[in-house]
Order: sequence, then structure tokens, then C-alpha cells
Amino acid sequence: MNLTGRTNLFLLLTAMIAINIPITENVELIYSASDGCEFVVNIPPPVFREYSGGWYPHISGMGISIIAGDYIRPAETFYIPIPPDVVPEITCIPENMFELSFSGIPAIAPVQAGSGLETIWTSPEPAQIEIPGVYADVSVITIAGMPVAAVTVFPFPMDEFNEYPEKIRVVLEWDEVPGAIETANRNINNLCLPGTVSWHRNQPESRSSSFWGKPWARLSIPTSGIYAVTGAMLDSAGIDITGVSTSSLRMFAGPGLQFTLLDPGEEHYLQELAIEVTDDGDGTFGETDTLKFYGMGLRRFVINDSLSVTRLHHRYSENNVYWLTWGGTSGIRVDTVNAEPDGSPAWGGSLMHYEWQEQEYQWIPRRETTTGWIWS
Repeated sequence: MNLTGRTNLFLLLTAMIAINIPITENVELIYSASDGCEFVVNIPPPVFREYSGGWYPHISGMGISIIAGDYIRPAETFYIPIPPDVVPEITCIPENMFELSFSGIPAIAPVQAGSGLETIWTSPEPAQIEIPGVYADVSVITIAGMPVAAVTVFPFPMDEFNEYPEKIRVVLEWDEVPGAIETANRNINNLCLPGTVSWHRNQPESRSSSFWGKPWARLSIPTSGIYAVTGAMLDSAGIDITGVSTSSLRMFAGPGLQFTLLDPGEEHYLQELAIEVTDDGDGTFGETDTLKFYGMGLRRFVINDSLSVTRLHHRYSENNVYWLTWGGTSGIRVDTVNAEPDGSPAWGGSLMHYEWQEQEYQWIPRRETTTGWIWS
């Protein structure tokens, strides 16, 4: 079990690996408020580059849209934080059109045809391509738990590269939503347009968090089982906990499940779990005092509502995390029950024992993953 005190938490934005972070030197933010956002994209003069017998315009500071079967053309996506449950309306206005003397054949991104070893790349005929004819479109995505409008700008919305705008003005509008604050998350600032406001969904609830204004410790466990930590163990890990009131010790954990990949809005919440605290009777947690809790590993068996057994695992992590805090209200404790012998038959003479012997199962720790039997 790993113990960590007040260390920095690093937010892994897997979306940033796959999303192109825009170059903002050609963008001017006009305003960002509780009812919308407006920005202007400056379009430098394009140059034409050749690809597979065709030509496509390239603009400095912008990316290239290469979608199978579509015209290859400049495009750039900008990310704007928006309020939760909002679908923004977009208006894009091209300004100061410039003419170009282009007489070549527009380049088209190839598409795959066939299957297996017979797969080939082909280029569709221009007549088969449908161009939306808009200078910008918008979609709503979620990044780091925050709804974001992804606005893609196209300086050339048509299949003819004979003119382009000096600027494209983009306006996003929605009904006013209070609670807009300056975006403080550095990762979000690096991804979104600088200066935009955001509505972080956890902001209204942050002051009622179990950890608000209190110290905390992170406990990482590899497998399911009962764990015991002493004050000395926590102290050696850099956690200043000795001397605090034992009644204020509280333990929290999430469900220990992997997020659903196809549900970006899924949320996992912390829940308090019962713990057992043993001290020497003085009401404070000392070096020799012990805290015990039952922790669930990420790889475990669970019984479903249909009484079937499912084996869970996590694709991206080996350890489950439990959070210990103190200094506030009293925590939940484990109930005690009377465990005196009541005359029941011994375990060795039970039906389960004979069934195990009859099937000749052999349970090997961390190896047997079929039946879920546990030998104790």
C-alpha cells in the first residue's frame, strides 16, 4: 500500500493527445461572457502546394483538413468553454474578400476501397463530394469534465479556391448563464482560447467538499482485503496526523470502476466508508494507534442483481485509491456484532466443503480467476 501526503495532483488530459491545440497568434478574442463569445481569425495570404496531381491552399499558422474523400483545405479548430447543457448558436462572417488566380485541380484526400490484402487507395471524382459551404461549424465535446465548444474555421468553404477572406468573425451565442469565472486550470488554458471564461461544474459544490479546508492523505492499494495503517506509518510518509482527534478520521473512496469510454459525461462520486480506529483511550491518534479499513482492488469479483458473478478489471490502473481526511466532523465507524459460538456446525462439515472436494478445485492465490472461490 502506497501512502502519499499533500502532493500535487497531475491531471492527465488524454484528449489533448488526439486534439490539435490551435495556434492563437492569428486569433483575436473580442469578448467572452456569460451569454456568448466572439473572436476574429486573421487569414494570412495562402500558398498552394501539390499533392497527387492536385493542389491545395496552405495558410501559415493553420492546420490542414485531410478527411477521406474530401477536398484538402486549411482548417483550424478553436475550443471555447461553455455552460453545462448548452448548445451554442454560431454565426460566422467573412470580411474583406481577396481574389486568387487559381486554375489548378483541387487535391482530394484518398479513400480506401476493398478489404484485406486487396485494399487500395482511390480518389473520388469531384462531383461526388458534398461541401457544406460554411466558414465555420461547431460541435460540443467534454474535456476534463468541462463542456467545450469546438469551433472549426474553414477559410475556403467551397471547392473553388478563387477567393479567401482577410478575417473570419465567429460569434457564439446562448442564453445567459450565471457563474462564469476566469479559467484557472492551466491545462484548459493551454487548450482553449486565452482569456475565455468557464463554468466548471464542480465549482458550486467545491466549498461543501469533504476535503474543503482540511488535510488529506492518499492511500493506494493493489488488491481487495483488510488494511491497517498506524500513526507511525502515516508519519513516515510525511503525513502530519499524529495528535489529531480519532473521531474526526474519515475515509472516502470512489466505486473503483473504469469510466465508460463511450459516455464522456459519466461521473464517479466519493462515498464515505466505515473504518475501525484503535487508540489507547486518550481520544487522539498516536504513532502506535491503528486505523483499519476494507479496501477493494480494481480487479475483483462482484455479484450482479441476477446473482451471477462478474470479474472486474481496470484497463489503465493497477491500484485503487482511498482518501483519508481529518479535523472535521466525526467519521463512520464499523459496527460490532456478537461473534460468540452459537452451536452451528463447524465449517469443515458443511455442504460447501464437500462440494469443493468433489469438484477437486485447487485455488492458487492470484492465479485462479475462473470460479471466484476463496480459500481461507
